[in-house]
Amino acid sequence: MRTVKVFGCLLAALSLIVPFSLIAQEDNMMTESGQKIKSQPRDAIYKTNLGERMPLAHNHVQERDVLWEKRIWREIDVKELRNHHFSYEKRHFVSILFDAVIKGDITAYSAVDDEFTQIFSSKELNATINRCDTIQITDEVTGMVRDVPVMDEFNPNAVTRFRIKEVTYFDSKLSRMNTRILGIAPIMNRYDNSGNFIASAPVCWFYYDELRPVLAKEAMFSSNSDTKNLTWDDVFESRIFASYITKESNVRDVRLQDVYSGVDILHESDKIKEGIRNYEADLFSEGN
Repeated sequence: MRTVKVFGCLLAALSLIVPFSLIAQEDNMMTESGQKIKSQPRDAIYKTNLGERMPLAHNHVQERDVLWEKRIWREIDVKELRNHHFSYEKRHFVSILFDAVIKGDITAYSAVDDEFTQIFSSKELNATINRCDTIQITDEVTGMVRDVPVMDEFNPNAVTRFRIKEVTYFDSKLSRMNTRILGIAPIMNRYDNSGNFIASAPVCWFYYDELRPVLAKEAMFSSNSDTKNLTWDDVFESRIFASYITKESNVRDVRLQDVYSGVDILHESDKIKEGIRNYEADLFSEGN
């Protein structure tokens, strides 16, 4: 019993000594010229190594295990209260995506379709999101009026929604319904030279599995807490967002808004969700 107490005291002592020894080691760091290196203050009470995080791999799905599947398209409205983290002022979610394209960390795909068939270069992205306007300037000397191009830099607030393409399927091996995201597309509002709204359309598409390593290293900021433990990969894997269905796979490849309008779109969206739940319930009923 005495040995256990002594061992416990040693552990307690070591827990105090080790942190102080690390601090002392940091304080004693010197340059070759003998000058002391002062470490930069950390704006936190603990260290979050987001740069070392990697996303958890998805389970491998075999074709024979998929009894049923349905392609679903849904949209995330950043103006909704539950989606405000997508438009956090210090770091918009869309800025994470576009910055990663410019750095060459991920590939953007053209919005001509949602099947990731055509690469959308960073040059094409810049030309799409940064609008070039023309203003007239009068030369003070000659009095001549000339047109001067002015680049209107991208405003993240112009992206009002995000479109998600996903697959909902029943895995017979796990005996449950699962959903996997295939792609994400930021939707941007378009305006004419007078500032009048024209339409909204996807800027480009991102292949989700390629995007996940980037999202796993980016903190998600919430108005409810300043903690940086949650990443954007957590947001999508745990589905920490509100969304509504805009399309399900169908023979005519039409969207809900092509057939319905107003609140009827939301009603049909709910019907699709209810249909998926009913299918899962019917599978279990047949099994019993």
